[in-house]
Amino acid sequence: MESVGQPVMAAVSGTVPSLQADGRVLVTSFGFLAGKDPVFQQDAGVYGQSAAQGVMGLSTSDSGTGVYGGNTSSATPHGIGVRGETVGGVGVQGQSFGPGLAGLFKGTVRVEGNVEVTSAITVNGNINVDGDINVDGDIALRNRDVAEHFESAEECAPGSVMVIADNAKVHPCARAYDKRAVGVISGAGCLRPAITLGENDRRTASVPIAMVGTAFCLVDADQAAIEMGDLLTSSDTPGHAMKALDQSRSFGAVIGKALGSLKHGRGLIPIVVALQ
Repeated sequence: MESVGQPVMAAVSGTVPSLQADGRVLVTSFGFLAGKDPVFQQDAGVYGQSAAQGVMGLSTSDSGTGVYGGNTSSATPHGIGVRGETVGGVGVQGQSFGPGLAGLFKGTVRVEGNVEVTSAITVNGNINVDGDINVDGDIALRNRDVAEHFESAEECAPGSVMVIADNAKVHPCARAYDKRAVGVISGAGCLRPAITLGENDRRTASVPIAMVGTAFCLVDADQAAIEMGDLLTSSDTPGHAMKALDQSRSFGAVIGKALGSLKHGRGLIPIVVALQ
């Protein structure tokens, strides 16, 4: 007998027979505790084999777990707590028959291969995919713009109007009707980028520039009051846009259209980013 707190090794196996109508006895299920599995000859803590559920766990409490798999390895790559493999079927399946979730991931999720989505997926964390994502349906993004990272010559506030210099770095605008304007730094106010390009290529200081969509923008209304629907261009005020009044100078220097208004002074308003 092992002392309390020490692991106990056991080897228990069993079969579940089924009596057929012709009197034959058919073994429909097989399983054991601790040993080598009969298929791959790998050490297994618990092995179950059946035409229905090979291993089944059922929890009857709100905080319980039906089947739990853990791994204590600290090596990289890490071991696997729960693993599912298949040739033509489904390795791991989660199904909900009510308001509950079929699957829940808390943390980073990495997928090496294709992801096919025919319903909803809720993930509280990040998803890293090495492969394609195929979706039979629409992609609904709650955030509002598509941004791309540009190398920045200096640290700038979200909402700043940025222009590109000869060294390919961006910096806040400081000239009216500047045709080098590339957009607005995303992330100001309550809006965030829905899609960010160049996220993994950042090796130096960079800023996400909203290229398409809706973003908050710093504006200067001292030159002219800004009304909803006005075209906006760069201004002499560093990092700020202004109302485009000179049509001949506006071509190629428009950064978007105002979705808010500002009578005078400087402030932050939402705009539809549309370089023209």
